Formats: sequence, C-alpha cells, structure tokens
Amino acid sequence: MHSVLVILETPEDMNISNVFQDWHKFLNEISKIPTLSPETIWHANNVLQIPLKNGLQSLSEIVTYAVSSNYTCKILFFSESPSWITP
Repeated sequence: MHSVLVILETPEDMNISNVFQDWHKFLNEISKIPTLSPETIWHANNVLQIPLKNGLQSLSEIVTYAVSSNYTCKILFFSESPSWITP
C-alpha cells in the first residue's frame, strides 16, 4: 500500500457557534498528532493523505480520536501514488 486518504465528515450545523469551535479544535488536535508524518498532505481541512510507509500509527490515532469525538471518517487505501486531475 502506498497511502491512505482519510476524509473527516464535516458537521452539518457549522453555523452553530459551539459546533464550529469544536470542529476547529478537533482539526487542530489532529494536526498535532506526534506520529503524523511530515509527508502527510492536507487536500482540504477535512481530507488528509497519509503515506503508509510509517503512517499506520497516525492513521489509527486519527480514527480513534475521530470516533471518540463523535466524528465520522471515511478511509480509502491507495496501492500506488494517486494521479490527481486538476483543471
């Protein structure tokens, strides 16, 4: 496996102050995970691509933290480097 794409589902009620603040606190904590590889690519504030050569522990920590914080995440594994199409 080459890498994994983690999509953290954004809360629906982002216009509610505490939901917005909790979401950004959660994202901030995710970015501070010590095992998160410097090669991690943030495609959006809720989409990370983690290289798997050393990233299984950080993937596990992200999923554990998301579940414990009541956020849903989706995971897609890539067997090789993805080819992104950009307009």
